[in-house]
Amino acid sequence: MDTFSLIAIAVLVLATLWWVLNPLWQRADRPAEQPIEPLYDLAELETRRDILYRAIKDLELDFEAGKIAESDYQQVRLKFMQQAAEVLKQMDRLSRQTETGLEAEIDAMLARFQAEEDDRARALRREARAEILRQAALSPAEAAAEAAPCPACGAPVAAGDAFCSQCGAALGNRCPACDAPVAPEDRFCTHCGARLTAEVAS
Repeated sequence: MDTFSLIAIAVLVLATLWWVLNPLWQRADRPAEQPIEPLYDLAELETRRDILYRAIKDLELDFEAGKIAESDYQQVRLKFMQQAAEVLKQMDRLSRQTETGLEAEIDAMLARFQAEEDDRARALRREARAEILRQAALSPAEAAAEAAPCPACGAPVAAGDAFCSQCGAALGNRCPACDAPVAPEDRFCTHCGARLTAEVAS
């Protein structure tokens, strides 16, 4: 053999060895991977559990009837029991995860709802306090005039307004008892209920 053939054979042998051994070296370098457990939902696991329980019961009946040898019975029964135990573990783990997740979600929703309610209640209390202080600062005539609506459209009118800012109705007529605006055709004040005389209403 010539030198070129020996070099070619050596290169082919080294390449083949590298190709065969490379996956083994890479696997040794990689950290061990955790086995991936199949994700089942609870209904699938319950179905598998029921099937395994039925298989164990059938196996016991076959053994009692003498259809299966004792060594085979023990071996198959052990296999079914291990599978059933694994299914029960998965069911327990899945139900705990589901319960924990649901409890956390419910707690978060309740906390969020409570915070929103607290914010709304605080805002309403602030508004009510401000309105009470504002009403307390008004004189009785201003309070009566402010609370009295326009007799034509019902919009609020301020004390001393001659016309309604909403509909433009004349507010010249006022109740002598509470100074609220009244319409010319009114016989009673719509704010305090006092009887209006003919000259006030007209």
